[in-house]
Amino acid sequence: MTIPARMLAATPSALGQTAGRVPQRISFEACSMTPQEADALLASRRHGAHRQDATVAAYRQAMIERQWILNGMPLIISRSGVLLDGVQRLLACCDAGVAFPTFVARDVDDDVLHTIDQHRRRSLADILGARGVPNAHALMALMIRLMRYEDGSLVHGLGPSPSWARTQRILGANPSLEQDVATSLQMAGSPLPEPVRTAIVHMGYRVDQAKTERLLQAVRYPEAFPLDDPGALLRLEIDRLREDPTTMPSQTKLFALAIKALNALLRDEKLRRIAWVESPGTGRPAEDFPQLDSYPGLIDPGPEASLAAAEGSPATSGHGAVLPGQCQVSLERIDQQQAGEYLAMNVTERGLIKTHMDGLARDMAAGRWMLNAQPICFSRSGRLINGQHRLMAVVAARGSIEVPVIRGLPEEAYATYDIQAKRPPPVEDPQGSFGDQALAAAMANLLWRQERRSPATRSKKATTAEIRQILLEFPRLLELRGFGRRMVAYGRASVMGYGAFVIEREDPAQAGIFLRALDTGADLPGGHPILTLRTQMQRLRRERASQEEQLAALLNGWQRYKAHAAACDGPHPAVTARIEAGDRARVRAVALPVLDRAVVAPRPAVDAPPDQPPSPILAPYLAQASAAAPYGTAADATAELLRRTRQQSMVAGFGRIALRGGDQGALMQEAARLAAEGVRTALAMVLQHDPATDTLVLRAGIGWRAGVVGHTRLPVGPSSPAGFAFATRTSIVCNDLAAERRFGLSTLLAEHGVRRQANVLIEGAGAPFGVLEVDHAADGAFSSGDISFLAALANILALGIERGREAAQRDRLMAERPLLLAEGRHRVRDGLQLVHTILTLEAHGVESLAARRVLDTTARRIMGVAAVYERLDHTDTPVDIGAYLAGVVEALRAGLDGRLPRRRIGLDVEPGVTVPPNRLQVLGLLLAELLSTALGRGGGDIRVRFARTPTGARLEVENEETGLEPLPDPEPSADVGMHLIATLLQEQGGVFTLTRDGPRTRFIAAFPLGAPPS
Repeated sequence: MTIPARMLAATPSALGQTAGRVPQRISFEACSMTPQEADALLASRRHGAHRQDATVAAYRQAMIERQWILNGMPLIISRSGVLLDGVQRLLACCDAGVAFPTFVARDVDDDVLHTIDQHRRRSLADILGARGVPNAHALMALMIRLMRYEDGSLVHGLGPSPSWARTQRILGANPSLEQDVATSLQMAGSPLPEPVRTAIVHMGYRVDQAKTERLLQAVRYPEAFPLDDPGALLRLEIDRLREDPTTMPSQTKLFALAIKALNALLRDEKLRRIAWVESPGTGRPAEDFPQLDSYPGLIDPGPEASLAAAEGSPATSGHGAVLPGQCQVSLERIDQQQAGEYLAMNVTERGLIKTHMDGLARDMAAGRWMLNAQPICFSRSGRLINGQHRLMAVVAARGSIEVPVIRGLPEEAYATYDIQAKRPPPVEDPQGSFGDQALAAAMANLLWRQERRSPATRSKKATTAEIRQILLEFPRLLELRGFGRRMVAYGRASVMGYGAFVIEREDPAQAGIFLRALDTGADLPGGHPILTLRTQMQRLRRERASQEEQLAALLNGWQRYKAHAAACDGPHPAVTARIEAGDRARVRAVALPVLDRAVVAPRPAVDAPPDQPPSPILAPYLAQASAAAPYGTAADATAELLRRTRQQSMVAGFGRIALRGGDQGALMQEAARLAAEGVRTALAMVLQHDPATDTLVLRAGIGWRAGVVGHTRLPVGPSSPAGFAFATRTSIVCNDLAAERRFGLSTLLAEHGVRRQANVLIEGAGAPFGVLEVDHAADGAFSSGDISFLAALANILALGIERGREAAQRDRLMAERPLLLAEGRHRVRDGLQLVHTILTLEAHGVESLAARRVLDTTARRIMGVAAVYERLDHTDTPVDIGAYLAGVVEALRAGLDGRLPRRRIGLDVEPGVTVPPNRLQVLGLLLAELLSTALGRGGGDIRVRFARTPTGARLEVENEETGLEPLPDPEPSADVGMHLIATLLQEQGGVFTLTRDGPRTRFIAAFPLGAPPS
């Protein structure tokens, strides 16, 4: 049903309209809103409608630049004259001082506010993606970073996001941005994170592409460049920052360091270190964000270009936007069929958010849908540009709704929907207004998740209509928000408030005593369940436990308190005396068995004082670390503990790599890299023992100059720490090589400035494989923890190498397998041929015709088995059936050459048929048995046919019984051959039939080609 625009009447619908509701009339008016009219409307805006500076600034800029696009979303005014929606647009109009085109919807129900702007925010990257721009999110992040770099807002606050108008201008004027993003994404594996790397690619390519690529290569492969190369220094600084848990680098810091390194490369400067002070401290002032030399910046045509484009467009008004009068407005009842037809016009739909659609469908199905004047929008070309989720919800709810529909909007309007934040759920206090609406909504949402959410619902958030209904139904939730806020030291305010609500419902008499004692903790004896619960809740809060864990701990503590009170015949007297009589009158005596549903296994309670360290789980490890090394402070002990934890994770990751197998050279190189990274050095190597020369060959390494890896050899013995470690099968640690008298300092170590080193043995299945060595150019000492870490890496490397050797041996055996199988088949055939010969000789010496026939039949059957076995190929790939059957027939002919005087065997096979390997043996045995039976029942030529059928395949053997007395068709039980054929086919799910046409007899076997039945 379509009703003309201007005055749109709504009637009760199957979905979304409460029974008995008076039909609503909404008027739509198209106008050009002036600043004076906007100011007058703002005087009637709803209570609580605050200014959103970022949104107003973006709208204002679009209006000034004449880039405001009419997208069909109206200003909404209620029946009582309250401005429900459009405040930010009207504020922007007043600030800009220019008129803008819009629709105005009047006479809308006053209570639809909670249904307005309940969309999921549409980012600018989503808009680019819908237009088909590749790598939209990375491209948008790059533009925002570059614009903030040029605006000087990277360090001094983010500020509002760039407007869509400016973003669109810059993207059109800088086409190389898309290619730069694609280039950066191909450099996966670089230590520089993608956002920083992409910005450096764009900026550096504008200045000097060759030097930019050199910088990125040096960051990724520092061992291939000099130690003072800016890229290698940048990599060293990145590794240093990431290893120190107290200085985890931000992307802004990495961006600044990368610019400094690129400037040094462009200036041919020699630096000792790449550093940038982001914030003041330790007596050093903060540095300005570095600027890249000769970088021209982004090309921005400026608002004037947009203004000129707008004035030149024929479909614009004086202020550069599409006129509202060019659009058509109607109120339509949309059912499943109509929704499906409209969705078919959604050519470039953004991704469907299933949880959002489910929430809308639940509101529609429950009768909570309200006509709020926000329309379904179509462009001039008929494309659906807004309303996808509502239409999908209509299909899911299997009903119909009434909604305004606007057609004829500009195509560019797609980019203007859902770009401001989702409106928070408006919450009304039935007894008046109140603060902390977000907390009340969170408590109501928690109740919905625990008590009303169905198992089939994927969303973890209730709709605004559901939240509103819960708060109207349970106003006690509003009253308990104060308790929730007071208890934030013990759990999330929403958890504590909702948990108190659940406890009150179950036992109002004891709830007041329990909650008051939980709040104050006063006058409770040691070991009381409430004190234990308070300690446990504090611990969970510090550890940032989930809502479910906190709620489970609270409700389990409540159960323990009740059991304790029952055992003591009532609560503690001092606690009871503190409960005022007036408090109990406020408790709601409503019983609901929700505890069993909400309680899950909580974390174990810990009776620890509130002023314990940040995490009691770490306490024993911190104490152990403090005893093992002279860490000056708890922070030092924490840093050391985190470093050991990082080493353990590196060992675990290396174990996964070793288990996967692969190239042993790459495995050794990874071991060297992890060893260096784990002990915070730039030099490491893997040495392999060469038994022929009794030397250690440097097979893999990191940090060494070119030409060292693969060519350096060290003698086994005391002439070097590595040789001594291999000779003595022990770990050797030298923390001061200059003072070491047991070993000499090699030229290689002196060249790289090595001052200390550690060597651990790489074990093997028999003799040791070699040595894992790390070297450091700075003074210090390797700890016992470092040696344990290196030993773990060496052991895993040994296992990986052994697995690689076993895999190589398996590959060699697999390569020899065909030859071994062929030899085995040949020997089996020779044995079967011998049995056939013996049976044939025995048949010649037997006078009984029946016995001779039995021996002849058995001999033929033996040759059939031999022919099948000889062509049994142990493979997993399908086999061409024509070649296989021809081979079996030829083998039978060769084996029975003396038994087939003047008898020919023809073969007709449908070309292109392949059979799974697990069917070949049975198929060959069937053919051999059918041929054996045919040879025993006639004297003419034999024809073999094979073809596919709709249900599988058909194997047919036709025999001409020339010059012989026709034999009667035997029963399977009376003939061994027939019995074997029938049994084989039955096992394969097939059927055997025998037909006769004059002197011709056909033996037909039909069977499926798939896997045999179990």
